[in-house]
Amino acid sequence: MPSPPNSPLKIATLEESDIDEFVRMQIAAFPSQTARILYAPSAETAEIFRLNQRKMMKEDPSVYFQKVIEPDTGDIMACARWKIYPVPRDECEIQSKKPATSDSGPKKWQDRAKEAFHMRLHDYMRDVMGTQPLYHMLMTDPRFSRRGAAYTLLRWGISEADRTQLPIYLESSNMARSLYEKCGFRVLECFAMDLGKFGGAGIETVTIMVRWPRS
Repeated sequence: MPSPPNSPLKIATLEESDIDEFVRMQIAAFPSQTARILYAPSAETAEIFRLNQRKMMKEDPSVYFQKVIEPDTGDIMACARWKIYPVPRDECEIQSKKPATSDSGPKKWQDRAKEAFHMRLHDYMRDVMGTQPLYHMLMTDPRFSRRGAAYTLLRWGISEADRTQLPIYLESSNMARSLYEKCGFRVLECFAMDLGKFGGAGIETVTIMVRWPRS
């Protein structure tokens, strides 16, 4: 997995030993409480999330885990998880990727909100993107923001998307939106997730973006 040309930052494969740091960064990357509730694993679900990432890393050939290392300290600056489907998936495979839900007893409002949120995103991606998107999740450690690590990872994904002629689909924070727009992404939809409907408080605005491949 080559890094972009002329970049002092290099891309490496995220290893199984990095999963704890991957989880820590996912929590740290979301500054607002509402975003953490919807995107990041909670204290109760963090271990399940770690196990799922390890399983994905070992068993799913469509998933690529990457990281960018700070040259002087060796710390992980940013990491990405790409899901690349060069061959169209059938409906059974798509449905098997639906967010897991649980009917075992009463749920916290945070869990109900997260389930509804991810189900909405799953259905939207299926309806709009079909069976063959390139899906992207990228996180930067706040200590290394604006150092080019996210851009380094994104450049790799853009090159791969153009090579395979696949669209890239993602959900963007307000902070990251300008970077994605500079890289050719366009807004498909913005919607507000009102946590008050689930017994909490706060509204999280989600921007869904896509970049169509270029030949």
